[in-house]
Amino acid sequence: MQMHMDFRVRSTEALERHRARAESLGAQLLYDRSQDQGEPLYVLADPAGHPFCLLVQEEPRGL
Repeated sequence: MQMHMDFRVRSTEALERHRARAESLGAQLLYDRSQDQGEPLYVLADPAGHPFCLLVQEEPRGL
């Protein structure tokens, strides 16, 4: 059994920086949705093949 992890970042710049870092550590890109205006994201797999997402999601603003 596996758990799917989502890692949220605050900007597209951070998204690119974290993708590069993950790949430098052995992650492999599975899916690129970085151009999506609503929720840019990457799906990557760790070296063992477990998928995880890096996505841009702004913090909710005050109610």
